[in-house]
Amino acid sequence: MTSLKDIFASFPEVKKILADCRDQKKVSVFGMQLFSRAMIAALAGEALVVCPDYFTASKFADQLSGIAVGVTLLKEREEVLLARGATSASARERFTALGDICTGKARVIVTTAQALMQIYPARAEFERHIMTVRTGDTPDPLKLGEELVKNGYRREDQLNDACRFARRGDILDVYPVNASCPYRIEFFGDEVEKITEIDPDTQLSVRQVQSVEIYPFTDVFGEAPDIVKIKSGICKNLDSDCRVRAEELADMVSRGEAGSGALLAYAQHDSLLGFCGDRVFIADECKRVYDSMEVYFTEHKQRFESLYAKGETLSDFFGQVLEPRAAAENIRAAVTFHSVTSSNRFFDPDELYVFRSMAAPRYVGNHDQLASDVENWRERGYETAICCGSAALKERVADLFAQHNVGWSDNYTAGVTVTAEKTGWGEIIHDLKLAVIGENDLVGKRNQPVRRRRRGSFIGEPKTGEYVVHDVHGIGVCEGVKKVDVGGAVRDYVVVGYAGGAKLYVPVESMDRLSRYVSGETPRLSKMGGAEFAKQKLKARESIKKLAFDLKELYAQRFKADAYRYSEDDSLLREFENTFEFTETEDQLKAEEECL
Repeated sequence: MTSLKDIFASFPEVKKILADCRDQKKVSVFGMQLFSRAMIAALAGEALVVCPDYFTASKFADQLSGIAVGVTLLKEREEVLLARGATSASARERFTALGDICTGKARVIVTTAQALMQIYPARAEFERHIMTVRTGDTPDPLKLGEELVKNGYRREDQLNDACRFARRGDILDVYPVNASCPYRIEFFGDEVEKITEIDPDTQLSVRQVQSVEIYPFTDVFGEAPDIVKIKSGICKNLDSDCRVRAEELADMVSRGEAGSGALLAYAQHDSLLGFCGDRVFIADECKRVYDSMEVYFTEHKQRFESLYAKGETLSDFFGQVLEPRAAAENIRAAVTFHSVTSSNRFFDPDELYVFRSMAAPRYVGNHDQLASDVENWRERGYETAICCGSAALKERVADLFAQHNVGWSDNYTAGVTVTAEKTGWGEIIHDLKLAVIGENDLVGKRNQPVRRRRRGSFIGEPKTGEYVVHDVHGIGVCEGVKKVDVGGAVRDYVVVGYAGGAKLYVPVESMDRLSRYVSGETPRLSKMGGAEFAKQKLKARESIKKLAFDLKELYAQRFKADAYRYSEDDSLLREFENTFEFTETEDQLKAEEECL
């Protein structure tokens, strides 16, 4: 059956651009909007799309996901100069994306200008450490555990988070970084007898599978570099206090305690272009991408100089961000998109293409105007596609066109096509005489929910002397807010005191990691580091599990009870919801789902 992608690919101008990509040419394209850009990326084969920032990259990936399979969004590393790892969720997304690239699941990679400039593990080494365990395999259980440790996984008595594993006799439980649930691998001798998905809360088996794929959760796999080499990167002109700080940092790196990203500076590594292999390079908003790269490198250099002079980073860390020219060298086939007339600083293009186009109008709450516009486009000889994204919305549009006597088909044979194909945002391309209306143009796109505050979270700053709970380190006491110079920028930190006089500095913008201690009794301060608090959380979690079993039985009884069943959600409800001008919280969205 003919699709919108087939129609778009049939235009001679589009064919030329795609032929240039196959011939390893570099082209600049002016005037195309998001719909056309995503279509080119989907049709170009394996591609790497670089956007100016994460927001733009997310929007591009969202548009692309409706028309292509194998779309992967790759985030940049959050920190490259200080010896600390990324947040767990961010690191999981990044390593999952790297694994998808190595295994061929990522057909189109969408990323940011910052990510393009960072260094990555050597692809061959990363790929070699992707593990696949199948039923009937005969791996040594002990060596399998050792390999998991080498791949960045932590052994625990019981799984409570991703990137962990637990071993009990002939059973190995593992929670892969790239999986949504843990897996239980059962051995009979040295043979894998059974593999099952398990519920992370109850630890009970859910369903049996034939294999499990486990991506690495580390950038490096060898031994830490020699301490002498690491210490050679310490600034020579430091006072005694700064030198002590720098030598402590060097010791952390040599022990492998500074995060795998810090070790990447001493290991064999690739640029992003090298890691992704031979793909069509696509720059969305060429000028903005290159401007972002130059700004990022300038900020990186200034911050490095400030931290290096205080012994808070090492000279080798500077090379974890490449200069813009170095990051973009060896580009072969390439397409750069331009909204404004500007020079191409990535390369001298072999071909130039200019299109007259505009973003599709918005018809939220004004569908009668859609019928009028479609008739106008038909009279002017335009091919019009209404991409509804669902059968319910397609039926509504069909009813609308019937009321206005607008003829249409669902197979691109009548000049006007109404289809359930998914296309987020549409476009009017005058040079191609093509009008595309996307689902978001018809019913709007819902705002992203704001992050939900936990019970007891602070609206303002905690008061001095007030007990607080950090999500990792546990119970401490607030000692006030202090201004600290970090990398040349003065920032406000909430100072939290812990047992033994230890202090934790929490940036005020990360205060959502703190919550108010709500129990009435005076608490005992936790030891900073998180081990003690983790045991307390595990004990509480086990208590909750016991309660969960009772609740499951209760809800099972309710499920069996007779009740009136309402019709499922439809596009009218979605349109009504999307007219709400404010951004809902997660709790509000949950209430809507449960009640509507």
